[in-house]
Amino acid sequence: NSHFLPDTTKVRAETIDTLLQNEIPFIMLDVHDADNPLALNELDISSALTATRDPFMNVVVFNFNTARFKTRGYTTNYSETYVNGLPFNDLERGYTMWSALSGLTDVMRRREQTIGLNIADYGFSSINGSNNTDIRAGSQQKQFNIVLAIANRNYRQRASVKYNTGYDKHGWAFTMAGDVRYAESGYVKGTCYKGYSGFVGIEKKFGRHRLSASIFNTPMENGRQGVSVNEMNQLAGTNYYNPYWGYDKGEVRNANIAKTNMPVVLFSYDLPVGKRSNLLLTTGWIQGSRSVSGIDWYNAPDPRPDYYRNLPSFLNDSYQRQQLAAAMQSDEHLRQINWDRMRLINSQSVETIHNVDGVTGKDVVGIR
Repeated sequence: NSHFLPDTTKVRAETIDTLLQNEIPFIMLDVHDADNPLALNELDISSALTATRDPFMNVVVFNFNTARFKTRGYTTNYSETYVNGLPFNDLERGYTMWSALSGLTDVMRRREQTIGLNIADYGFSSINGSNNTDIRAGSQQKQFNIVLAIANRNYRQRASVKYNTGYDKHGWAFTMAGDVRYAESGYVKGTCYKGYSGFVGIEKKFGRHRLSASIFNTPMENGRQGVSVNEMNQLAGTNYYNPYWGYDKGEVRNANIAKTNMPVVLFSYDLPVGKRSNLLLTTGWIQGSRSVSGIDWYNAPDPRPDYYRNLPSFLNDSYQRQQLAAAMQSDEHLRQINWDRMRLINSQSVETIHNVDGVTGKDVVGIR
């Protein structure tokens, strides 16, 4: 019913001109982009996994989530993710294991997506939608691709390579891909980053039958950023203050390190059923570990640098508040974790254990 709508072409052009004049970055969407895959490649989208053809989902699923935006207000555990038709949600928490797919941008291009409870060819959808990525070697575009990138975000340098043969005359297809991302320190200080990705895929096609194997792993380690109170941001002079790190023997050390190492092996068989239907059978093996470190304390002062008792506002005396504020503004060490002080307190934390092994009077004294 477009003939009932006002002509917004002039208004839209004036709005875009205003944004350009003020050098305001923006993303322009058009209803025709949904049917034009080339237009999607021109969108200013930073995410690595936005390979869907729907322009709205392109923007919101992976880009606006950093601003706490959630589609229809649903968290990601209300969406279903499939890889080669195999459910890829964490069995314990229900969330998609995106970390196991990190860095595989070129391999993840072939993707289907549904919004909400719409019908999906690959499985049951969910109230927050679903998506399926076909990573089989025969589904990849024939190419040899090398990418070198420099960024100022989580990682500073990135190098990736992908090679796909496409089907040869004997029905074989091979895919190999690798990716390295690194930053000694990201844009936010203390956020180191080391990420590696490797992928190998092989497929044999005979008639309408397709038998494939996909093996990949994406080990990653990154120092995380923490939120803080506005008082500490003002003392640091930046909204990118990170309370998770401190100087340890002259080197930046982050207390909050996330590590992921989850190898994945998938076997898929495309079985023809009748003249027009196929049944995709996929089995997979995933084993590995995810961990997040942090600091804790027992019978000791809170070691967090932005703990309220460590801030100038906690002091009653105005002169002492001014002195502490001036010191914290000029000395970065006072705004960060004091690793040497933590070691000193731990070395002096003497504890007595009574009645060891249930023996009355058997006491052991030592460092906790």
